[in-house]
Amino acid sequence: MFEYGKIRPIWFERISQLASDRVMVKMVNQVWKSRDGDAILVSYAVTAAGNNYVLIFNSLDFTWTLQIVEESPFP
Repeated sequence: MFEYGKIRPIWFERISQLASDRVMVKMVNQVWKSRDGDAILVSYAVTAAGNNYVLIFNSLDFTWTLQIVEESPFP
């Protein structure tokens, strides 16, 4: 989703061998940028479904990656 000219994750899918599950983002806790060669990576620490995730948006190829999962919410 684009909001005030910025990207904001609102949901993502967890995919397993049996099924996929849409997870709604409850809160974006932190946003930071880094680089990987020519790509700008925008990382989002989010709380969703009672867990913590880090979603990474690659601005060069417009892909998303799920990097970290924790079982308790960020403080």
